[in-house]
Amino acid sequence: LRTPLTSIIGSLDIVQGGVFGPVSDSISQIIAVAYTNSQRLKLLIDDLLDLEKITAGKLNFAFEYLQLAPIVAQSLESMRPYDLILHPAIESDLLVRVDAIRIQQIFANLISNAIKFSPEDEVVDIFVKKINDNVRIEVSDKGSGIPWAFRANIFQRFSQADGSDSRQQGGSG
Repeated sequence: LRTPLTSIIGSLDIVQGGVFGPVSDSISQIIAVAYTNSQRLKLLIDDLLDLEKITAGKLNFAFEYLQLAPIVAQSLESMRPYDLILHPAIESDLLVRVDAIRIQQIFANLISNAIKFSPEDEVVDIFVKKINDNVRIEVSDKGSGIPWAFRANIFQRFSQADGSDSRQQGGSG
């Protein structure tokens, strides 16, 4: 799955970069959409491969002690221009034992879902709470939330509360 997709992304990148000369605005827009969607597809493929590794018990983690503030700051910056508020400011010397890549992936998923399901012009709040020797991070939005009847299914693969073709928000579950 990755090999042909890498070729597609590379080709789109070359065309976007102007290697073959200028392209019209309409073609440029189509290429931009194709590039964005190919990046989304790459993330979905990576998620599928991670799920397979988890199922097989072969997902490796690289835990290390890292400062939490830069990790959260990078996650929030990658989600700009959305209105995200961090409560409270994180102590600069607060260390957590995490896999840096996986924690970024978790933040990206939680924050993007909060943004996707929030009403327009609402903020997404991120809370960092130090509780004894642990840190709890909460992502809160003003969306409708997960229906109670569906909550038992939220950790099943590709589960969606609204799996219909007419749902308002896209996603893979």
